[in-house]
Amino acid sequence: MLFEHTLNGWDSWSSVFQSREAFFPLANAIFHKEGLPLAESLENLPPGTNAVFKANELIIKIYAPIQTNMDTQQDYATELAVMEFAMNHNISIPKIIGHGEFMDKYLFRYLIMDYVPSAFSIQELLLASSSEKKEFADHIKQISGKLHQPAQNLLPRIDLKNQDNRMNRMDGLNPNLIKELARCAENLDFDEVVLVHGDITRDNLIIGTDRSVTLIDFADCIMAPAYYELPAIIFELFLCDQELVAEYIGEEDRELFLDALIKGLSIHLFCGFILKDYFERIDIPRDSVASIDELWLLLQKQLFPH
Repeated sequence: MLFEHTLNGWDSWSSVFQSREAFFPLANAIFHKEGLPLAESLENLPPGTNAVFKANELIIKIYAPIQTNMDTQQDYATELAVMEFAMNHNISIPKIIGHGEFMDKYLFRYLIMDYVPSAFSIQELLLASSSEKKEFADHIKQISGKLHQPAQNLLPRIDLKNQDNRMNRMDGLNPNLIKELARCAENLDFDEVVLVHGDITRDNLIIGTDRSVTLIDFADCIMAPAYYELPAIIFELFLCDQELVAEYIGEEDRELFLDALIKGLSIHLFCGFILKDYFERIDIPRDSVASIDELWLLLQKQLFPH
C-alpha cells in the first residue's frame, strides 16, 4: 500500500491530510498513471478539507475518501462540472491536467491542475489606489456575471431553508439573531436560482502580475439565488472595504443591496463563520448583535458612512 495511515473518521484525516510524507508515494503513483513526470517533492498549500499539494508546477488535490466520514464524491463531481462550465464561459481558472480515481488502501479521487502563481495579496490590494480597486471590483463583477447562469441540471439542488446545514456553525451568535435569520430564510422565494461559487474569498482568488484574476476551488458551488454570493465577497474578499464595496455595487440602491446581503447571509451555509469572523475583525462580542435590524444598521454604518 502506498498510503499507510488508517482512516476512521475526520480526526484521523485531519491529522494527516497536510503530511507531504504520507501523500508523496500516492501522488507520484497518480502522476505515473496520468503520464506526468514524477515529483521530487511536495509543497504544502493552504489547508482546507482535502489534501492539496504543489509539485512540478502542478497542483494535485486528493479528496478525502469515504472512510473519513466526509462525502467528497459530490465535491469532486461538482468541481469537475463547474470547471468545465467556467472554461466554456471564459472565466479564468486553472487548466485541468488530469482527474480520476486511484484505488490503494482506500479509493482516492483526485484532480490535477496547472499551478497559477500569485503576485498580489488581497491585503496589498486594500492599500492600493482607487483606480486599482475599481479594476479589481470590476473583475469580480465580470466573474460573477459570467458564473451566475441558470445552468439547469448542472448541479443537484439543495434545501437552502434547512437550518441543520447551518446551525452548528452559528454557535456563539446571539440566539435571537439566529432565529431571525432562520425566519428570513423561510420567507425567501427560490424560483430563480443560478450557479454560484459560494466561496469567493481571498483564499480562492489568485491575482497575477498583470492584475488578472483567477478563480479556484469550486467544491462549494451550488444552485441558489444570486445574492447567495454576496456574503463571501463582501465580508471575506473585500473585508468590508468601503471603496471596493462601492465600486462593486455601482449605482445599485444601497438599501436594496443591504437587504440582498442579509438574504444571502440567511441562507449561506457558512453564515455563522462569516459573521463571527466579521465581529472579531471589528472587535465586538459575537453575541452583541441581537437582531437583523441591528446587523443591517451596523453594516450600513460601516459600508456606507456618508
